[in-house]
Formats: sequence, C-alpha cells, structure tokens
Amino acid sequence: MTPGTKVVRHNGGSNARLTSIMGLIGCEGVWVGCGDDEREIKPGEIITFDDSVDHWYRHDGTEEHWHIVVGTMHPDLLQKPWIFTNCFNGHTEFEKIRLDKLQEYKKMADEIGYEYPVKGLWDPDLRGMYLPTPGKFESLASS
Repeated sequence: MTPGTKVVRHNGGSNARLTSIMGLIGCEGVWVGCGDDEREIKPGEIITFDDSVDHWYRHDGTEEHWHIVVGTMHPDLLQKPWIFTNCFNGHTEFEKIRLDKLQEYKKMADEIGYEYPVKGLWDPDLRGMYLPTPGKFESLASS
C-alpha cells in the first residue's frame, strides 16, 4: 500500500468469516478501522475483526506498507456447523420481484422514456443483471 492510500468503507457481505491482518513492513501511520474502532497496524501484531462489519484502511505514513490478510471461518460456525445451513438461503430484494411486477416497471419506464443501462434488461432470462430501484417506479404508479 503506497502512502496516501485510502481504502473506503466496505464489508465482506457475510458474517461467516473473520479477517486477520498482520503488519509486515512500513506500518507507521497505517490504520485499519472496523465499526467505530480504529487501530494502527504494527509489525508482527495481528488484528482480527468480523468481516461483515464495515471496515477501511488509511495510510498516513511515508513508506510503502505491506501486510498479510488471512480469512478464517467464524468459530461459531465451527462449533455449531448446523447453523451454516441457514446461511445464503434468503432472497435478494431483486429476486423477490415477481415477473408481473417487473413487466409493470418496464411499462412505466417506457412511458417516462427511461433508458436501460444494460441491453436486454427486461428479458426474464437476464433478470439478475441490473434493476433500477423499485421505489422510484412505485411512486410513479401511485400518482
């Protein structure tokens, strides 16, 4: 990581993983934040956090920085593996939209001249590609 680098807030999208980082070289002025906590990365010290929580990196130092990142399965999943069966079986908001609603949104989008950012957007076989925020179109339907 070069001086001045800022890695914006992000998360791993799943609470099944813990992330551990260990500073190697050029650690002075390099910070990792997780939730409301922020810590300076130090050579040889390990910082572990829940990857599902928003985290970020900031390099205020002057030297090139190197650290190692290791992801491990959350220990709760190791101790109670049956709870893993409940992970990843939900639906995204996009998947919850019925095809008839999708066709209704297409009609409204056509009426206002909305330009589709992806060719084939409304093709039911390509539904996973992109969908504009439904709320925008629902408000049009009620007016």
